[in-house]
Amino acid sequence: MIAKQTKKIAHELTYAITITDPYINYYPFQAMQPLNCFERQESNSGSDATLWQKIIQNQHPLITYEQTKAEVYYQLAYTSEPGEETQAKNYLDQAEALGCMAERVATIRTFLDRRATK
Repeated sequence: MIAKQTKKIAHELTYAITITDPYINYYPFQAMQPLNCFERQESNSGSDATLWQKIIQNQHPLITYEQTKAEVYYQLAYTSEPGEETQAKNYLDQAEALGCMAERVATIRTFLDRRATK
């Protein structure tokens, strides 16, 4: 059941990244989860921000349109099925081109290489 849901979500994400986000003018926005591709940057909200605002900003940073696409490509590669290594590596190339950290991409690429040889 979970595999079927994951495959459906991956299919929807694959389609979503081929079209321009209708909300592109609203970026950057607060990420809904910690980012995988990018280093967490400390909040620069200054001393006027409340402690709660600082906590929220550090847990869920602002994310640009390009970073969002990089995160999607990274997740598609990370959740790829065995036998989809070539497509997953293409996703990683696209994530890296959009700024995903090389170390994170290399880790997933190594995993895909090992999986492909089994």
